[in-house]
Amino acid sequence: MNIEKLHSKAKGNVGEAAVTKWLLERGYAVFTELGDLSRIDLIAEREGRLYKIQVKAARTRDGIVNLERRKRGPSYRFVYNAEDVDWFGVYVYDLDVVLWVKSEELCSHKASMHIRFVPPRNGVKTGFHMHTDYIRDSL
Repeated sequence: MNIEKLHSKAKGNVGEAAVTKWLLERGYAVFTELGDLSRIDLIAEREGRLYKIQVKAARTRDGIVNLERRKRGPSYRFVYNAEDVDWFGVYVYDLDVVLWVKSEELCSHKASMHIRFVPPRNGVKTGFHMHTDYIRDSL
């Protein structure tokens, strides 16, 4: 099935499933939210440590993923702050990869940050975020 054709809520569910799979494969216990009004999608636990996670499902456009700080729905809208969650788990569904962004890093940007899967065409070597910096073995 083409994920791009799914409703945005269904894409989010696919993202949560992918991030949950990533966590379970690495020995984390995973707890989910009941409903969809919290700023936290998942809580992961390992060795007594808890991690609050917000999941984002995204696709690349011209080799770039845009990660926004806001969450919105039919009757709610808010912008994440660094203390709301510990991590953003980003499932890039067209590449089937999970990226991990610390909340402090995303929230240091005014509205969003861009993560690149291809280097800039103009040859610039600094000042951008490459996806390899967000692939992790553990939280």
